[in-house]
Amino acid sequence: ATITVTGSATGLTSTPASGSVTVNASASYFKITGSASMVAGGDQTITITAYDQFDSVVISYTGDHNLTFFGASSSITGTDPTASNKDSVDTDFGSTTSATFTAGVATSTMKLYKAEATSIDVTDGTYNTTGDATYDLDVTVSAGTKNKLKWVTQPSTPVTAGATWTSFSIEIVDIYENRTTDTDNITITPSTSSFSGTTPCAAVSGLATFDDISYGTAATITVTGSATGLTSTPASGSVVVQSSGGGGGGGGGGYVAPVSKPVLAMEDLSMKIKFLEEDKILLISNFTNTNVSQMAMSLTSRFENILWEDYSQERIFYVDPGMDTIYFKFRTDKEVESNIIKKEVKRIPSGTLAKLKNDHRVYIIKDNYKRHILSPEIFGFYAHFDWDNVEILTEDQFNSYQDAWLVRELNDYKVYEINGDKTKHHLNITAKKFKETGRSWNMIYIINKKEVESYGLGVDVE
Repeated sequence: ATITVTGSATGLTSTPASGSVTVNASASYFKITGSASMVAGGDQTITITAYDQFDSVVISYTGDHNLTFFGASSSITGTDPTASNKDSVDTDFGSTTSATFTAGVATSTMKLYKAEATSIDVTDGTYNTTGDATYDLDVTVSAGTKNKLKWVTQPSTPVTAGATWTSFSIEIVDIYENRTTDTDNITITPSTSSFSGTTPCAAVSGLATFDDISYGTAATITVTGSATGLTSTPASGSVVVQSSGGGGGGGGGGYVAPVSKPVLAMEDLSMKIKFLEEDKILLISNFTNTNVSQMAMSLTSRFENILWEDYSQERIFYVDPGMDTIYFKFRTDKEVESNIIKKEVKRIPSGTLAKLKNDHRVYIIKDNYKRHILSPEIFGFYAHFDWDNVEILTEDQFNSYQDAWLVRELNDYKVYEINGDKTKHHLNITAKKFKETGRSWNMIYIINKKEVESYGLGVDVE
C-alpha cells in the first residue's frame, strides 16, 4: 500500500503529512473476478489479482508469471476449457499459461464449453485461490444455440409387432452436446414402413420421450430422429420386431429365440466396476474364452427387451447416482449366454472410513477414490475418526474405488505423493505432466499439519 504519516501531540500543531511511503508486502493469495454466467463456447475476460495477508493488493507482484487454471470440465465432445496467455494464445486448463501482471493485476480471456456450475481456480505454484470460497470465480455455464439431436436412450430390442415399445428418448443439444431448453417437435422414422404412436413429439426442456410407439409387422429396422433445422440423430442400433405369434409356422419371418442353450462358463470371466464420475462407471471384464462377442446391461434382473451390444473389455455405462445394482449378461458368437451377473454400484459418501472384512487396513473414501490410512497413529490425528464407524465393504465395493496417494495440507498448494514406507515426495512437475501421467486433481486429499509432518521427506517426483 502507499501511505503518508502525520505526527501530533496535545495542544500542539500537528506536522504536515509526510511524503508518500510505499509499503511492500509479499503475495499471500490470488482472487479471480469476472462474470458469474457464460454460454458454452463463449468467452469472458477474467481478472487475477494478487493480495497479501492483510487483503491489500500487492502492487509489487509484477511481470510475467506462469499460471495454471483448473476447475472447469471438458465438453462431452472433448473440447477443453482454455485461458489465454500474455500473447492471447488459448491454453488448456491444467497446462501452464504465462500472464503479465501490472501492479498486482493480470487479465486473461477464458473460454468454457461444458454446461455446468463450477468454480474457477488458479495457482502459480506458490499462491492460489483455494484458501477461501470467495477467492475463486463461481460460474454457471449454460448451453449454447441448438445444433443437433442426440440419442439419450435408444429403442430396445427385440420387440413384438403391434406391442408398445419401452420408452426411449432424444435430446436437443448445442455443438458441444450440452442439452438445451428448446421445445422443438422431434419426429422418429423407421428405416422401412411407419410407426404408430405420438410422432412428432414436442421436447420438454430439450428432451423428447417416446413412450407409446409401436411397429406393426415383423422386420429388422433402425430408427432415426429428426427436427427442422437440426442435424438428425444417427440411425439407432438394429431393432428386431418379432411377429406376434413368435415367428412360428414357415413364413412368419419373425425372430425365433433358440429353445435352449448351454450356459457360458463364468469361471472364464474376470469382471470389476470402477467409479468415474457421479453418473458414470467403467466396466472392466475379461474372458479367457475368446469367442465372447456380445454383452448386455439391465437395470433389473428380468432383462426385458434385452439389447445386445458388441463386447468390449472396457465399457463406460451411465447410471442413475441413486442406483444400487446393475445386471450384466454375456454371450458367444454361437449365442451361448452367461448367467446373470449382479454388480453393486451404490456409492459410499465421501469421508466414510472403510475396510475389507478380515483385513486390518483402513481407507477413507473420497468421490471415486480410496486412500489408505497408513497407521493407527495417523488415524489418531483426526478427532472425528472413530474405529467403531469403519464400514465393512464387499470385495466388489472395495475394488470399485481407485487407489489414491496424493495429499496436500489445507491452505498449502504443494502436493505430495505418499509411499507405503511413510515418506512424502513433492510433485515437482508441471500441471501438464501431472495430467499426462494419469494423475487426477480429484485424487488429492486434504490432510492436517500433523499428518504432513509425520512423513519422512523423500526425493521430489520430477
